[in-house]
Amino acid sequence: MAKITIQNIISTITLEQELDLERIRNACAKECFFETLTGRKYTFQVVALRIPEPKMTLLIYKTGKVISTGSKTIKDAEQSANYVNGYS
Repeated sequence: MAKITIQNIISTITLEQELDLERIRNACAKECFFETLTGRKYTFQVVALRIPEPKMTLLIYKTGKVISTGSKTIKDAEQSANYVNGYS
């Protein structure tokens, strides 16, 4: 018999508004890990956050779309939506 283990849940979140990525980036500076290459201006096309607990990564787009990866449970994936709503 096969043993199934959930390792990674990928979810998408759609917020019904455009987001100010610069404001989100400044509010979450400690969690952000995606920076521009040397010599290039940060264009705020996407903000990438690493959340330590529960451990997951969020890619936040100006359009209000968010991709959450790394969750191990549905509850954690839902928590990522709450996390983003706090900064939108």
